Amino acid sequence: MVIRKSKIKRETKETSVSVALNIDGSGKTSIDTGIGFLDHLITSFGKHAMLDLAVKARSKDKIEHHLIEDTAIAVGLSIDKALGSSYSSWFVNRQGSWKQGRHY
Repeated sequence: MVIRKSKIKRETKETSVSVALNIDGSGKTSIDTGIGFLDHLITSFGKHAMLDLAVKARSKDKIEHHLIEDTAIAVGLSIDKALGSSYSSWFVNRQGSWKQGRHY
């Protein structure tokens, strides 16, 4: 089985964000952004998706919008990196998941 883990470090003028991810984890999370509700959202995401996820994020300019934006970018990049480039790795199977098409 392919190991689906990644580490991302994102440094900008506004923020510093580091993410460690294991796609095939058990839902262990360690989230520290300094924004309580954002911590809650990312923790819930990791637990319910059964991802091992560690996020540490700090704002350099004290603007929450920049911290939230860069944290989301770093988490997305870590998922992309962990899944890799092979087509089969794009499918993450979890119990109770399904695919649903758009209905217009």
